[in-house]
Amino acid sequence: MNNTKIKNKIALKYGSYAAAITAIIIVVAVLVNLLVGFLANRFHLEVDLTTDKLNTIDATNQEYIKNVERPVEIIVCASEEGYVGDVMAYYAYNYYSAEDTNGHYAQTVKLLKEYPNYNTNIDLKFIDPQQPDFSVIASKYPTEQFVYGDIIVRSEFELNGEQISRYKIIGYTDVYDLTDPSGMAEYGYGTYEVGGTNVETRVTSAIYYATSDKIINAATLSGHSNKEAAATLIDTLEINSYNVTDIPDAIISSKSFEKDVDILILAGVTSDFTLDELSAINTFLENGDDRGKGLLFFASPSSPALPNLYGFLEEWGITVGDGLLFETNENYVVQNYSNMLMIPTDDEHLAEFNISNGIFISGNNIPLSTAYESNNKRYTHTLIQTSDSVVLAPFGTSTEWEPDKTMPKSQYSTAILTRDTSYENNSEGDSSYVIAFSSTDFISSLWAQYPTVYNKNLTLHLANLIGKIDNDIEFVIKTISTQDFAQTVTHSAKLVVLIIFVIMVPVTCLAVCIAVYVRRRRR
Repeated sequence: MNNTKIKNKIALKYGSYAAAITAIIIVVAVLVNLLVGFLANRFHLEVDLTTDKLNTIDATNQEYIKNVERPVEIIVCASEEGYVGDVMAYYAYNYYSAEDTNGHYAQTVKLLKEYPNYNTNIDLKFIDPQQPDFSVIASKYPTEQFVYGDIIVRSEFELNGEQISRYKIIGYTDVYDLTDPSGMAEYGYGTYEVGGTNVETRVTSAIYYATSDKIINAATLSGHSNKEAAATLIDTLEINSYNVTDIPDAIISSKSFEKDVDILILAGVTSDFTLDELSAINTFLENGDDRGKGLLFFASPSSPALPNLYGFLEEWGITVGDGLLFETNENYVVQNYSNMLMIPTDDEHLAEFNISNGIFISGNNIPLSTAYESNNKRYTHTLIQTSDSVVLAPFGTSTEWEPDKTMPKSQYSTAILTRDTSYENNSEGDSSYVIAFSSTDFISSLWAQYPTVYNKNLTLHLANLIGKIDNDIEFVIKTISTQDFAQTVTHSAKLVVLIIFVIMVPVTCLAVCIAVYVRRRRR
């Protein structure tokens, strides 16, 4: 056999080996790709490299979602491509004068697609309202008007032999926070920008509402109070699955709300109550011997004289004083002397409320005090109070006023709870509550925007106390500045990606190639 044939035979032998190895590598790569695809569909394998896990559902919410046992449908009134593309942008611009310059629509889709990954009881669908399939959805809600991008969260289940069907519709302004950088959009001369997304908060709370055994009903009395003053509180309650309605009639009848309503909200009272109306409210709170009702009251310096209402509150152990509170200790002053840091007490009703990472702030405070510690079946508790360096000024004093430090100083209550308990039907006791706060400012949007200010957390905790809700779900509003990879991933995450994909993988491949080449040369 000549040298040429020997060389050809060797070349054929090694060429066959090379072809076989190449084929094996290709087959393995295809199988790995298919396996990863299968696992990705069955399990949650996506890695979120963004700062603060912006494309991942909060861990507390994950645990709640995993434990949802009832069927849930999340229906997005849009195609997936249209939501992240030009169609959603068109509707947002024309309906809300809003533009998404930071990729929040794509973030919303990412977060929504996480829900079924954590629980097979949750089904996510994208259905374009302009397509025939949507008519089946619309027929189930004949009184609703849907807009492109609306999100429907619904559940149907049986409870105590009764078929339950609940749903919530989450609109564009529920999901997105709109900002006005130019300051001209509100006047029609510019556009709003999407500054953040609340989709996780809204969708998780809607699931909680749709699947809960019990829904708590709260009501405002707009005939006597300013509903706008309670707007932030109402929003907080609704996010946490409360059903909030309004009783507009100034003439209150116990029969009009006693059966269905659990909590009454009085914020910024605009006119005094008649004695008959207060008697009806008292009947509502006593609820026979069942109790289980509540009244949340928020004082306001803009309210007129309210002798009847304040007399009613005093019967419940809460005295509302005259004048405005001003802080003289700079350590407790926030922006001006009217706005002050408040101190929680060690009261038993705050025992399960975690305040280690939060503070309480409010301005325009009216002095509160307890009329008694106990009276028959009623017990009063101060929940929050000022420092002992607060002075009292007359109504009408400007919030910019600087108090004279020689004025007498004292400590005042700013949140008081009165519990009325009956043991007629329950050996452990059933309670109704009247809870008074020194200012509507306590529930204003001014302080609600700061995550370390726990005003709204406390009001929600107290509402849950009235409704006997053990709500351990933590809703987190997430905001991103851009979806651009380079700006959303952390420095450490980018470094890991750089090391693995730019250095380690290429170097490993090069090393393998060199090793194979050297080995073949030696043979």
